[in-house]
Amino acid sequence: MALAPADAALSLVQAPSASRLQPRAKPQGVQGRGRVSADSDLAVLVADSRVVWRPPAATTQLRSIFWMHIPKTGSSFTNTVFQYACRELGQPFFHGVGYLNRAHSDCGGSRSPLQSTADTRMYHMHVPWQREPPMSQPDPRVGSVVGMFRRPAQRFLSAFHWMRTVPTCCNEDWGMGPRRGGRRTAVNRMRTADEFARTPGGLGCQTRMVLGDDCCAPVAISPEAARRARDFVEHTMAFVGLQEEWARTVCLWHARFGGALFAGELLNTRPTNDSATSEYDEEELNGIVDEADDALYATAKARFWREVGSFNASVQHCMQATEASQAAQLRRMESAS
Repeated sequence: MALAPADAALSLVQAPSASRLQPRAKPQGVQGRGRVSADSDLAVLVADSRVVWRPPAATTQLRSIFWMHIPKTGSSFTNTVFQYACRELGQPFFHGVGYLNRAHSDCGGSRSPLQSTADTRMYHMHVPWQREPPMSQPDPRVGSVVGMFRRPAQRFLSAFHWMRTVPTCCNEDWGMGPRRGGRRTAVNRMRTADEFARTPGGLGCQTRMVLGDDCCAPVAISPEAARRARDFVEHTMAFVGLQEEWARTVCLWHARFGGALFAGELLNTRPTNDSATSEYDEEELNGIVDEADDALYATAKARFWREVGSFNASVQHCMQATEASQAAQLRRMESAS
């Protein structure tokens, strides 16, 4: 199994010259859509569209993909989902700083019909379950559910601090907002994370999304419902990734389902903040434990590592290619400085 070279030929966007290849960076306040802005966008687009690795063959071609995006588990995985599902259109679908492409279709059946009208901005869609007997089954139209999971305490703290930083964010699609009795506004007045954790809907976001409710909806999670969520993650979901294992998750996706891995998939194109680390001090929770999400995350984590083991050779080759790509990008940045 040969590794794709770090500077493999582009397959989506052709640069007019090699000098146009530049590493990903935040725009420096460029206004308007003049030549400088257009050149900058093209350079970023070309860099993100560079092929890092391509598996020799796909075990399964994933169809009817339903992207269950749990808040604060990695918006950037949208890049992998859309790039894979809509690759036959020959257009890049990277979501993040600088540009945003949209897909208002099911991309030839690769996307779930329930999300065919949702573009890359349409996030945080929970798994829909049948509202009539048998209610223990997901909506038959949902298709192949894929999702990323994150350590519950870290996801919770990231969400809380993001809401405090951006007081206007995270409303209806998070299960809060005017229709929820002003619960979102109440969060802005909270002084500590544990105060939010003690409110209805504060904990259990990941479990609730799997069960068909919004992340912070004030819906209690029974032991039976929590078990059903774990069974769904263990046996029904088409793909489970871990936010803490980003590169390995992207490699596992391509090792299982095929398709080229592009450099843009390895970047955090939707950072919560500008800090070098996304780790939060869990002491802020004052001992509060999210029992439902902790158990769900343990299930997701066990499945993830089991599948990494099943595709170990391909995943390892992919990881080597991502490391080579990152080293090459660092060299380019150093030579440009």
